[in-house]
Amino acid sequence: HHHHHHHHHQQQQQQQQHNNHGQMSARNFIVAEYMTHVGFASHQGDDFAKSGDREHELKMLTSGKFRETLDEMKIRLSCFPQISKLLDCHQRSQVKEESDETSSEGPLEVNQQGQGHLMILSSMTPATGNCTTARRLQSIASSLGWRSICCDVGDFEDSSALRAFVDEHAITAVLGVHAYRAGKLLLEQDCPYGIVLGGTDVNVMANDPLKLPIMQTALERALCIVSFSHAMRDKTRRWATTQAPTIIMPQAAAAPAPVPFTLPASVKLTDEDRVFLLPCGLRDVKDPSYLVQAFKRWHRLNPHVWLIIVGPSLDKCCYDSLRLAITGQEEKIEGGERKEQLLEQDGVLYLPPLPHPELIGLMHASFAVVNSSKAEGMCGSLLEAMLIGRLVLARAVPGNLELVRHRLTGFLFSSPDEFVRLAKEALEDEEKVHSIVTSARRYVEAHHSQREERRAMKTTLNILKKTC
Repeated sequence: HHHHHHHHHQQQQQQQQHNNHGQMSARNFIVAEYMTHVGFASHQGDDFAKSGDREHELKMLTSGKFRETLDEMKIRLSCFPQISKLLDCHQRSQVKEESDETSSEGPLEVNQQGQGHLMILSSMTPATGNCTTARRLQSIASSLGWRSICCDVGDFEDSSALRAFVDEHAITAVLGVHAYRAGKLLLEQDCPYGIVLGGTDVNVMANDPLKLPIMQTALERALCIVSFSHAMRDKTRRWATTQAPTIIMPQAAAAPAPVPFTLPASVKLTDEDRVFLLPCGLRDVKDPSYLVQAFKRWHRLNPHVWLIIVGPSLDKCCYDSLRLAITGQEEKIEGGERKEQLLEQDGVLYLPPLPHPELIGLMHASFAVVNSSKAEGMCGSLLEAMLIGRLVLARAVPGNLELVRHRLTGFLFSSPDEFVRLAKEALEDEEKVHSIVTSARRYVEAHHSQREERRAMKTTLNILKKTC
């Protein structure tokens, strides 16, 4: 390594005695911290950002050779900025130069109809993030000239059922959403495939010793991996080794036009009431009961605040414990399958799922949108809320930390009591809320634009196409 006089890449090496992820404990890695200048090389920036020295530093840190050498030496870099971000930056400066040459050719994409036949393989349970994601990916693929079809992972008994379907429909590539649910069907396929990390796969299932090896193999054999956030990609790299490129696809913030919603007759809201809306499918990772007791205590002191939880019951245990938290009642066992029912007590209300446009209508009528998950990938309802100008309050967990900046674009809480404290503060400080909401909307318009999402999808499809 050459050093410029202003480059002090000190490397502090320390043996990793204990390991909080329990992932690398078998092979003892050395964790080295490296230091570089803050910021990134860029074509805009100040003189130093544009300088040859800066460019050189970026080239060295992102060179494949450098990373291979570190791998051989069993050195892991723990650093700021993360190598992954430098790689993206490097990719961007490459893309910049290429796109300038092509831009003069006018509308390229319209006439590329024969791109191939893409299957998007995902859980298609209505009102879930994976389903929304699959539909969105499908519409981008279609607009890029691919024939595309969404298929539910539940429709295929096993790999051979999927293989038969792929052959029969002359599918040329598959994009699987969720490293486990789609991955376990895809890892035996000959058809080129990519994996879109879902969230629960990385955050929850990676801790399951039976599911982990299946996901590792699925990712190892994938041609590319799509991640909605840097955090999720970095987390995955702790347990997955893959040569495939990871494409960061910032989910585009897009909300359907709002439609008037109807609340059950028993719920009478007035103009003085303030609704905190928690849209989520009822399952353990979403932790829907997290705020219930604290919120009830607050509502008893201030009867104008409401917590409305809306979403499908995806896990009976989770629904039952939410019912217990809200109503204090165990289920009276009655025969037959019961659908979700309205639950209400002390200002906390659970509603069965609403059609998406109605949910957005309810969001418009709410004071704030809440997320209380134990772990998140990239939360769609928070993006929607930020886009339409609603305050967001999110639990401080990795996916949310990447999206929300505390007191700048929303509020982050780490306990139910802290949630109530911040919610009260927001209700009392209209100006503060206004400035947060404005910054949040600007942030999602800049970083979660459909243009960025489309570009990432194009890159992904090009990789899958080269090999088919």
